[in-house]
Amino acid sequence: MNNADQGVMFMDSAFKRRWDFEYETISLSLNEKLKTSQIIYNNETHSLLQILSSVNNKLREKRPPVPEDRLIGQFFLPEEALRSEAGIRGAFKKVLIYLWDDVLRNDRNEFFDANVDSLSYLFANYQTKDVLDIEESLKKDAI
Repeated sequence: MNNADQGVMFMDSAFKRRWDFEYETISLSLNEKLKTSQIIYNNETHSLLQILSSVNNKLREKRPPVPEDRLIGQFFLPEEALRSEAGIRGAFKKVLIYLWDDVLRNDRNEFFDANVDSLSYLFANYQTKDVLDIEESLKKDAI
C-alpha cells in the first residue's frame, strides 16, 4: 500500500504492524511492456521505460529528493493497459496526472518546463514539447 495516498496512512501502519510484508524494489525494467511501449514525446519516439526512468531520476535529484514511495514503479502502469497505442497514451496521461496532482502539487514550477501552467497544457503539448524538462536525461540514457 502506498502511504502517499491521502487518508490511508493509519490503515497502512496498521497493516504493517499486523502482517509480514516484503519490500519490492523499484525496477521499471521488470515490466516488459514498458520496454516495448513507444510514445511520441517532444517530437521523438521513446519507450515508456526511457521516459519513466528519466522522470524517476529527476525526482531523485530534486532537493529535497522526492520520497521513494512516490516514485513511479514497475506496477504503476499494468501491462494490460499497454496493449494498444490508445492504451499507452492513456497510461502516460495517468503518469502526468499523478505527477501534477500528487507528487508535485506544491512545487510544480521546480519540475515542469516553465511554460507548463495546467494539466491541460501537459496533455496538449507532451508530444511536441519537453514539458517534463527531461530531454537531456533522455539523450544521455540513449547513448
